Amino acid sequence: MTFKILNTRQILIVVGLFLFLTKAESQEDTLKVNLLERGVGLAEDVLDMVTWEKGHHVISVYPAVGYSPRTGIEMGVMPVWRIGSHDKTLNRPTTLASSFQVSTKGMYEAKLDLVSYWRNNWTLWSKLQYLFLPDEFYGIGNGQKSKPYSQYDLNSFVFSSDLAKGLNENWFVGIRLDINRNKHNNVEGDLLSDDVVGVSGGWANGLGPVLMFDVRNDVLYPSKGWLIIASSLFYKSYLGSEYDFNLNSIDIRKYLSVVDDKSVLAFQGVFNASSGDVPFYKMPSVGGKSNLRGIPHPYKYIDKNSWFTQVEWRQKVWWRIGAAAFGGAGRVMPSLNSSWFSNLHAVAGVGLRFQALPQDGLNFRIDYGFSNHNEKALFFTIREAF
Repeated sequence: MTFKILNTRQILIVVGLFLFLTKAESQEDTLKVNLLERGVGLAEDVLDMVTWEKGHHVISVYPAVGYSPRTGIEMGVMPVWRIGSHDKTLNRPTTLASSFQVSTKGMYEAKLDLVSYWRNNWTLWSKLQYLFLPDEFYGIGNGQKSKPYSQYDLNSFVFSSDLAKGLNENWFVGIRLDINRNKHNNVEGDLLSDDVVGVSGGWANGLGPVLMFDVRNDVLYPSKGWLIIASSLFYKSYLGSEYDFNLNSIDIRKYLSVVDDKSVLAFQGVFNASSGDVPFYKMPSVGGKSNLRGIPHPYKYIDKNSWFTQVEWRQKVWWRIGAAAFGGAGRVMPSLNSSWFSNLHAVAGVGLRFQALPQDGLNFRIDYGFSNHNEKALFFTIREAF
């Protein structure tokens, strides 16, 4: 085997060709970066056009495009109002997210979602919602559901609110108010019969104590700390309730920062217990856009008691874009003596995130999940699931 030695001219040609290709590749990479930067700049300009900022106040108006299996494709408008925190040591801004939407399945919805922090450690979490929706009733219980389901038109008004006073920066004690008015029309099918508590709709109003322990480093997108919320609600006639029952709940959340807050591991465990004549639309449940997201309908599995646990990996990817992967398991039960771990509903899924406000982690999210019972669900909504 012989090797041919390149002469000086050939060496110069090879070196020149290498430098040319390197420069061309570098120019191509620079062009890609420039195009990417221009795209980001254009997107920021568009976002600036729908955002108004003055002092502590930021108002943004977004198109509200969403989806859930229950409602179909949702379209509308979503104004978001953010007020910066007066306490510079704690990142606890006030946010008011409202939405006005219609959907391809005949839904009409108006909603206000408020998380507010005041001076002297006062906090107020409130939700106001009117909803009209052609809906389905799947029966009560944890077992697999089979058709035919009952169809009905749901008219629902909900106002819920937690008003609490901080004993210090972390412990809050207050009251929870829950007002519900349901009306069910055009009922079809045998599942939603006169034997089901709540079939006639009406008022279900409750009041009771709430205790919160909050050591999160951020209320919108926490990466460290704990949040624990425990409550007991009593639905009584003197509150205007047409049903006499109690609801008890505990919600425990833990957040871990993995890599400089760009990667977050979030855990949640929830237990709900009820007693008395609970209308079906107030029964503890699993499923929907916030818990066990592989189950498409939030009230497909309902009963007197429920528990679930879930974990989510949240990753900031680039600019305002993020991603998530999640999993969880749980079930509903007729009594606390029932088996807690048989016939579990297990889910897994992935999601995308878009940061709505430039300085805060208020995210629009898209989640796709599936369950071990051959269910699939796709959700578009705002705020993290937990």
